[in-house]
Amino acid sequence: MVHIATACCDMEVGMNMKKIWRLCTFVFTILTLIGGGYVLIHQGEVNVGYALIPSLLSVIFSQLSIAQGKRNQRNSE
Repeated sequence: MVHIATACCDMEVGMNMKKIWRLCTFVFTILTLIGGGYVLIHQGEVNVGYALIPSLLSVIFSQLSIAQGKRNQRNSE
């Protein structure tokens, strides 16, 4: 009985982590667009890092979300 409850809790935690990774992806994608707009408004005179750093973090969080989804799928089988 205990093992079933533990597996259920692990799956719920995994689903929550996937939602957190997706939320972080969404937030950093928005920050990327804002940073890109800021660079364009200032005609490239400001640092491109305002758009580059959030886009890299967005890609990282997106990959974490995909990996978490695969882990959840493997654990549910």
